[in-house]
Amino acid sequence: MTDDTVRVELRYRPGPDVLSGEVALLPLGDSAAVTESPDADSSFVWSGGRYLSSFQLVHASSRLANDDACAPLPICLVPVARQLVTAALEALAEHDSPMARLRARAQSTTNLPLSALQRAVVVRSAAPVADAAITLALSTSLARLSAAIHQQVPADEQRVRHTDRFSQLLLELAVTVAHGAVGTAPGTAPGTSAATRAALADTLPLTGPQQQALRDALRELDDPQSWRHASETFQLLAQQLEHSSS
Repeated sequence: MTDDTVRVELRYRPGPDVLSGEVALLPLGDSAAVTESPDADSSFVWSGGRYLSSFQLVHASSRLANDDACAPLPICLVPVARQLVTAALEALAEHDSPMARLRARAQSTTNLPLSALQRAVVVRSAAPVADAAITLALSTSLARLSAAIHQQVPADEQRVRHTDRFSQLLLELAVTVAHGAVGTAPGTAPGTSAATRAALADTLPLTGPQQQALRDALRELDDPQSWRHASETFQLLAQQLEHSSS
């Protein structure tokens, strides 16, 4: 059975930046499907717990640009997904219409060996979990930094758009972390953190060293063991921005 070829259909919506996929699999006997959400930005369904049946990635364009953030998407799907997302975004670059972006849809179909869509066997040690106090502090510092950046007054419309976008992503991260603290969702969000790093630009009201410190702290969000340090960085940056605007 593992030598069979199966059809995979990918669908991408540039507006919400969501990539989803479905694999044309025959039912695997009485084996139940296994749903996996390794983080807050992704979900996977494995037929019989063995073969990929469907998946969804949020902030797909930023996530696919980062090799470390693609797992557990089977590696054979990564180049196909990247090609679809890149083509869709390039096609939209010619249109300066938010409505066109919202309505846009792209899809592609490919045939892949079933054996390449097997669920990877990963031996994990106990997952590192930040304690409640650190998690709360991180969520609070992210929300504070979001507000501090949002309160800046950019000089032109382009800067306003970039500042608002970045502020919204920080707030999304704050909410995700907070939900993870109460066990309603995974606290890490590699897709959102990648999108936030990608949104860092010279148009933001930050100095070069502040941008680098922020970029490093955003990478630390993908590892709960680094959340204390990340929280301290976000808190310091928020204080600096608040002081500069007072």
